Amino acid sequence: MPVDWLSSAEILERYRITNTHGGILSHQGGSIDAFRFTHDVLAYNNSRGLAIYDKTEIIKVKYGERGIRAWTSYGNIINAKKIIYCNGYESVNIIKDKFVKLLSTYAIVGERFDGDQSEIQELLVWNTANPYIYLRTTDDNRILIGGGDEPFLDTARRDSLLNQKRIFLEKKLLKLLPAEDPRRTFRTDFAWAGTFGETKDGLPYIGKHPNFPGAYFVLGFGGNGITFSITGMEMVSYMLQGKKHPLEPYYKFRR
Repeated sequence: MPVDWLSSAEILERYRITNTHGGILSHQGGSIDAFRFTHDVLAYNNSRGLAIYDKTEIIKVKYGERGIRAWTSYGNIINAKKIIYCNGYESVNIIKDKFVKLLSTYAIVGERFDGDQSEIQELLVWNTANPYIYLRTTDDNRILIGGGDEPFLDTARRDSLLNQKRIFLEKKLLKLLPAEDPRRTFRTDFAWAGTFGETKDGLPYIGKHPNFPGAYFVLGFGGNGITFSITGMEMVSYMLQGKKHPLEPYYKFRR
């Protein structure tokens, strides 16, 4: 629970969690608009020469240590020395190893709150229940809460549970708020679902795979993708130069 407001004692009293399991209070933490961040990173690198081709599907790749050849859905052919996959959960469509467990995850965000919300403006909550929940405020004075993961079967099954999970998350939020809190009139503005993945040890998969010569993978599963992407950038840079990186044994496939 990274926080930067009130004292620990005040938080425990305000949210009435003194009789529940213990937790960790920290003054270090942060949140980010991942969608905007991604577009800003792409725009920055595009201005420095990176060519970006969105909405272009790679339908076939021929792998080899001397180079790869890739075919797009538009009929274009790409020849390159190496290919780097940063395709997250879609990698399970390429790699047939059972290396990641896919989950369906859910989130809701409530309508704007007209009253003062400054006492929780910097609060980030992530509990360890199963299924877990997380909670934070937004820049436009809303509350966002998510979690309630389920094993992923298919997108239709995932989306069919959306209303059920909305009710589940609304109830969880009300339990966290004091009885007299005006935010207990919470009404959901938006609800959505997505696919999430976790590995057996919580670590990413970064590097080569024996079935794909000429390819590298940067797959930061487990909710730490942004952090692991920095490590992946460094590791792949080493590998392209023929250097060994000290983290290779820990992040390799079939470890």
